[in-house]
Amino acid sequence: MVGNIRQPPVASGLRLIIESDPVLTVVADCPVDRAVEQARALQPDLVLLDLGRQADAALDTLLSLIYLPRAPRVAMLATEEDGDLLNRALQHGAVGCLRRNAPSGLLLDAVRVLTSGGTVVFPQLRSAAPAVAPEPPDRQVPARLNARERELLVCLGEGLSNADIAERLYLRPATVKDYVSELLAKLGVRNRTQAAVLAERYGLLRAHAAA
Repeated sequence: MVGNIRQPPVASGLRLIIESDPVLTVVADCPVDRAVEQARALQPDLVLLDLGRQADAALDTLLSLIYLPRAPRVAMLATEEDGDLLNRALQHGAVGCLRRNAPSGLLLDAVRVLTSGGTVVFPQLRSAAPAVAPEPPDRQVPARLNARERELLVCLGEGLSNADIAERLYLRPATVKDYVSELLAKLGVRNRTQAAVLAERYGLLRAHAAA
């Protein structure tokens, strides 16, 4: 289990709570930017991601974690103020939302459920997020994307700038900027990094390279 926690005291407290169950072991606690590296090396069953003040980084990390070759289950640690972020996390494959300052017994029970394959959304967070997490997103390209949007998603997946995209697709840079904003909204992601992860997930980069 990787506890990806922003505040060291919280991480230490969670480790004590979780390891009070002899069946559970915390294999690491680390900053957000090392979570994927640690998960790839240690292959935990569950990762707890703390939204905290690094919410965008946590969401990017979530998308990277759930498509590792041996993907862990991922749950978010949050507060009632994180409603929109929790919604996005659940839409992109998180299996739970736990209240960061919940009583230790509730947190431990939630971790037990999550490591057993269940889904947990604490009652205090249900007004901010769906009561049940949806299944992880399909790896197939959404049918709602037209051909131009798929081309644009490939470009984002390759890390191209707006100027580079404009040159490849014979568009004005200002037009590309508008198209990118519309595509991000349509995909339900916050930034180009998250869109690039989706491009890889949908197999668009491999298909483009083979074309």
